[in-house]
Amino acid sequence: MRKLFMLLIVMSISCIAMAQSPLDLGIHAGWNNTKINMEKYDESTYSGFTIGAFMRVNFKDFYLEPALNFNRNTSKFKLTETMEKGKLKYDAVSIPLLLGYKILNTGLLNIRIFAGPQVSFLTKDLKNIPEMYKNEDPSKNLWDIKIGAGVDAWKFSLDIDFQQGLKKFSKKIEKPQVFNVIIGYRIL
Repeated sequence: MRKLFMLLIVMSISCIAMAQSPLDLGIHAGWNNTKINMEKYDESTYSGFTIGAFMRVNFKDFYLEPALNFNRNTSKFKLTETMEKGKLKYDAVSIPLLLGYKILNTGLLNIRIFAGPQVSFLTKDLKNIPEMYKNEDPSKNLWDIKIGAGVDAWKFSLDIDFQQGLKKFSKKIEKPQVFNVIIGYRIL
């Protein structure tokens, strides 16, 4: 019984020490919902996914979190006049740099808010561009601002955020708006 009690104490101390580490490394994946407005078209959102890795540098209640992600984003469109419809798709490698604040910081359970810029580099050209926009020359990189909230419990995290594009794809293809739900696992 005494050995079991000592083992529980050692495990508790090591969990608390890991939870208070100044550097966290982890992986995450999730779902995104994207909307891209286009002149003369009715748009709607459509689902995609995100997968990547993150690093969190902790400064007591504040933290800095860069990440490297692969995103597949899709937005539906329909031209009412001709009934032309489809899905505008793009794949991108994204690098967000988020500054966060832990509202509740107990070590094993954290509730946080965050915001920051993100740059995305398209890995392929936009797919399924409507016929009337075929001559547009879409940008190969995008700048976004992200704002959101998250919860950490032991080694797991759940983040919900909204990102607003700061740069248009082209003259007639607007800035993307993306809603993300991401689950993460802290390795270190």
